Amino acid sequence: MERASFYSLFRSGLEELALDVAPHVLDSFHEYLLLLMKWSQSMNLTAVREPEKIVVRHFLESLLLVKLLGNARTLVDVGSGAGFPGVPLGLAIPGMSVKLVESAGKKANFLRQLVRELAMPNVDVFHGRVENMADSPDHRRSFERATSRAVALSRRTLDAVARLLVPDGEFLVLAAGADQAYLDRLGRSLQGVRLAVTGVEEPSLPFERKPRRVIRLAPVGN
Repeated sequence: MERASFYSLFRSGLEELALDVAPHVLDSFHEYLLLLMKWSQSMNLTAVREPEKIVVRHFLESLLLVKLLGNARTLVDVGSGAGFPGVPLGLAIPGMSVKLVESAGKKANFLRQLVRELAMPNVDVFHGRVENMADSPDHRRSFERATSRAVALSRRTLDAVARLLVPDGEFLVLAAGADQAYLDRLGRSLQGVRLAVTGVEEPSLPFERKPRRVIRLAPVGN
């Protein structure tokens, strides 16, 4: 994908989302694309390999959460994988501190290299399971927002997120295929967990007909 084509596509998507980012941030997203494609040649970072689809289904989809984050200053991204949605959010909101949580060693190494090469002082990588992170007193009740995308939300994972969030925090789950069956499974996993679903958003994704779903959860009983 030529550089000019990338900028044209990405700018058009940002306009549809009513988002504005600085020119150097656009450069960082382009560098992110190049690094992702390079590393994907030797490891399974993403099933999406076409540059245009990466821009839409990874970058722009991640940025659907920007306006739902409010004025949050701290974010934990659970199961970051190739960095979604945490890295795009960290690029778009440089004043927000982002912790990327990834248990797979190779993916965690990619994330560390990515953060270094994109020069993102507001983003840090935690290599391990979110449950282990939540066991640490240094991290409990430290985050105003949590995010997750394409991650299996077991009861243990949900309980860990509940322990990481401040009492008035929020967990935003980006789940494109969140049908009623998904919501029913989520409801069963939430039994005994101090989190509750507070709403479901359906934001439109640029260049895609089908809207995405964002499930909003908040701590209860704290």
